[in-house]
Amino acid sequence: MRYWLILVIFLISNCVCGQKEYAVKGETIEMPSYKTDQKYSFVILNMGYASHIIQNPEIWNGENRRIVQVDVVFTAYPKNKEDWVTDYDWLLNKRIAAIQKLEPSLKNNSLIKWNFILQTACKNEEEAQRMFHGAIIKYISPQQRKKDSLAFKMDRLKAQPETDLQTINNNIESVVYGFAPFEDSVVFKVFNRNNWGKMVIVNDWTGSMYPYGAQAVLWHRMNFEKNAIKYFVFFNDGNQKLDRQKRIGNTGGIYYSKPDSIDYILKVMKLVAKRGNGGDIPENNIESLLKAIKLFKGYDELVMIADNNAAVKDLILLEKVTVPVRIILCGKASGQPVHPHYLEIARKTGGSVHTIQEDVVNLGNLKEGEKITISGYQYAIRKGKLIQLKTKQVSVH
Repeated sequence: MRYWLILVIFLISNCVCGQKEYAVKGETIEMPSYKTDQKYSFVILNMGYASHIIQNPEIWNGENRRIVQVDVVFTAYPKNKEDWVTDYDWLLNKRIAAIQKLEPSLKNNSLIKWNFILQTACKNEEEAQRMFHGAIIKYISPQQRKKDSLAFKMDRLKAQPETDLQTINNNIESVVYGFAPFEDSVVFKVFNRNNWGKMVIVNDWTGSMYPYGAQAVLWHRMNFEKNAIKYFVFFNDGNQKLDRQKRIGNTGGIYYSKPDSIDYILKVMKLVAKRGNGGDIPENNIESLLKAIKLFKGYDELVMIADNNAAVKDLILLEKVTVPVRIILCGKASGQPVHPHYLEIARKTGGSVHTIQEDVVNLGNLKEGEKITISGYQYAIRKGKLIQLKTKQVSVH
């Protein structure tokens, strides 16, 4: 059993020095963690730790796709070659064979570039397990082939929905599988700072929020043994309804998923993105919270991942929310105050507000006249309401 536990997805050194023959010739590249570029469209094949089995073969449809590159991704652990106990020649060839079986055109095709990526940002087996292991097939789509570079740049201003959706899906997968950086790590930092129990995550799933929801799934994947997240709820503010068709409490566009399978969560996320991305700026946050409360039992925390730049259109329903709501605020620029709607939700439900720098957990306990500083701004309770005071902003580090 221990033999299989110490199997690691690692490119063998003999490939570098040319002593072994493999099904394909490839270039060996070392990097801390895998990052793909946006030059080509791509599909992510997840093989998982210590396995050459493709876990999501259904994602690949090679029809009319001109493949240009395949990246096979490993972890460089153990780093000391003397510690290797696995036949890595066999493992690498098995991975190559699995990819070629999925897409036979990759066999005996010298026009396709193969890269063998060694990820080095792992100090032990546990960290190695958390990193992405698999392959990325990069291709040129028919749409890309039809455009010269100038026409393509101009056409991006009026990109077709299919092209936009493909880019969205690629970006979501890049974050979820841990090889795409994210500029704002607020979700990750809040989860790591707070030792919350069983959670239901209610996630604004409109355009600008995709990186944050994907970040939550990445955290779940990296902390799978904790079994902390019990359900994900994604809301897109009404699917593709016209703004005038949206009704308070009945806007819709709310979907949910158990997090047992990362591939299934990804399918749900893509479906919700496909069916709508918001329309008007205010979102149906409270309707989504109420849906989660109705559907799920046996959790400790109701956590909403929200857009600080979007108002809550159905705040009038807040009195129906019967459990505390913890709110992770995304997209809040440095020096920007917290949107008052989210402060109101946290205060009225006895919940909390969380930014990349701070956890505000005592809003519900404030009494008349008491003051509090949040993100550098002072607030006070005046006639039962939390009011932002017109005082000089306090520096926050």
